[in-house]
Amino acid sequence: MKKIDIYLFKNYIGLFFMTFFVVIFIFLMQFFWKYVDDLVGKGLEL
Repeated sequence: MKKIDIYLFKNYIGLFFMTFFVVIFIFLMQFFWKYVDDLVGKGLEL
């Protein structure tokens, strides 16, 4: 591969992984927020 191809690949693969982990984090937070009452306990209020 040429140098410009390697440069573009490195830039976009970093952006891809950053976006991927942000989306996974958002989905996990939605899941935990939905089940926070079951995970924390019944006697506590938010």
